[in-house]
Amino acid sequence: MDSQDAAGKALVAHTLSYSTIQGGGLSRSDLLRATKYLRPHSRRIVLLSVAAGTAAGLAVLAPVLAGWAVNSIVSGEAASLVIWISVAIAGVALAEFALQVICDWQAARIGHDVATRLRSDVYNHVQNLPMQFFSINRTGGLVSRISNEAAFAQRLITTVSQTLVTNSVMVVITFVTMLALSPVVAVAALLLFPLFLVPGRFLVRSIAQLHYRMGSQTGYLISQVEERLGASGALLVRLMGRPDDDSRKFERTAQSMANLGVQIDTRQSVYVTSLSCVSMLAVAMTYGLGGILAEADAVDAGVVVTLGLLVARLYVPIVNLSTVRAEMATGLASFKMIFDVLNVQAEPGEPRSEDRLPDGPLEVRLERVSFSYPSPAELAVEGISDPSYHDQEFAIRPCVLRGLTLTVGAGERLALIGPSGAGKSTIGALIARLYQPDSGRIVIGGVDLRRLGRETIRKEVGMLPQDTFLFRSQ
Repeated sequence: MDSQDAAGKALVAHTLSYSTIQGGGLSRSDLLRATKYLRPHSRRIVLLSVAAGTAAGLAVLAPVLAGWAVNSIVSGEAASLVIWISVAIAGVALAEFALQVICDWQAARIGHDVATRLRSDVYNHVQNLPMQFFSINRTGGLVSRISNEAAFAQRLITTVSQTLVTNSVMVVITFVTMLALSPVVAVAALLLFPLFLVPGRFLVRSIAQLHYRMGSQTGYLISQVEERLGASGALLVRLMGRPDDDSRKFERTAQSMANLGVQIDTRQSVYVTSLSCVSMLAVAMTYGLGGILAEADAVDAGVVVTLGLLVARLYVPIVNLSTVRAEMATGLASFKMIFDVLNVQAEPGEPRSEDRLPDGPLEVRLERVSFSYPSPAELAVEGISDPSYHDQEFAIRPCVLRGLTLTVGAGERLALIGPSGAGKSTIGALIARLYQPDSGRIVIGGVDLRRLGRETIRKEVGMLPQDTFLFRSQ
C-alpha cells in the first residue's frame, strides 16, 4: 500500500509539473514575498521538522528489533526476552504513529493558514482593481487562481516539507544500517532501482501529457457549459444558434475525455503495479542473497530478516524523494500565478482621514478632468487573459476625457447624449469613483472625491448599470 501511495504521489507531482509550470519560476522578490507567509509559523516548522526526522528514525528501528527477535528465537533465548522485544516493537509503532499525527497536524495548520491568507489577499486585492480588469481577464481563470493555485501552494507546505525531511532521513538511516549489516546486500538492493526508475520516468511523462490534454478538454467543456447554460447564453442559442451542433460538439468533447481517461487509468495501473513488482523483486533478491550469506556464516538469520524489511522500506522514500523537485516546482509556480494577480496595480485605497459631506442636495463638479483607461497590457494576467494583450500595441492608454469641466447643480437634472465611446459611462464611473482621474479633480458638495471613503460615496452616489446581475442568497 505504501508503494502504491508513493507511485500515486509521483504521478500527481509529475503531472502538475508538466501542466502547471508554464512561464518560469519565482523572481527573487516574489520568493522573499512567499517566505513572508511562512514566518508566522517558524515554531511550527521547527516542531514539524523534529517530529518528522524522529519518526523516520523510528521507522528504521522496528526492522532491527524484528531481526533481534528472530536471533533470540533461533538461539533459544528466554521467551521473556522475545516478549520484551515484541513490546518494544509495538512501542516504536505507537510512537511513530503519534509523531506522524503531530506532523500531519502541524503541516495541515501551516498549509491551510497559508492557503487562507493567499486566497484572502487575492480576493481583497481584486476588489480594488479597475473594472476593466474583469473584462480583460477570464473569470474562470481568476477563480482557479483563488481556489486551485492556492491549494497547490498549500501542498508545498503540507506535502513537500514532510516528504523532504522524513524521506531524506529515512533513506540515509536505512541505507547506512543496511551497509553496516551487509554491504553486499545494500549495494545489490540499489542496483534494481533503475529497472523501475528509467522506464517509469517515460511512463510518467506520457501520463502527464495525457493529463494536460485532459485539462484542455475539461476547460473547453466547462467554457461551453458556462456560455450555453447561462440565462443569456441559453436564450441566444435558442433564438440564433444551432443547438444540434452544440450537442454534437459537447458529445465529441465528452467522448474524447472518456478516451483520455481510459488511457490515463491504464498507464497509472501499469506504473503502480511495476513499482510494487520491482519492490518485491528487491525483497526476493535480498532474502535469496541473504540466505546464501547466512549459509556461509557471513550473517545470521536475524540480519537477513532485518535486511528484507529494510529494503522494502528503502524503495518508498526514494520514490517519494523523486517527486519532491516536481512538487516544489509546482508549488512555487502556484505562488507565481497568485503573485501575478497581486502584482496588478490596484486603484488608490481609502483616504487616511475622511472629510464629511454637508447635509442636503449636493453639487457635482468636474474640474479640468482628464482620464485614460488603463491599457490592456497593464491589467492582463498571463494565463487568464488573451496572450495578444501582452503585445506592444495593447500597451497604449486610450484617452477618453481631456480637460473636461462640468457642473451639475444641487437638485439639477442633466442628460449626457452622444455617440458610443464619447465618454458618457466614463463620467458616471468617475463620479462613482470606479476609476481615478489622471488629472484634475471631481468635487461633490465642495469635497474632493479623493477625500471621501467608498462607503460614503455609495450612500450619496447611485449608478444604474446597463447590465443586470442577481446574486444568489446562499
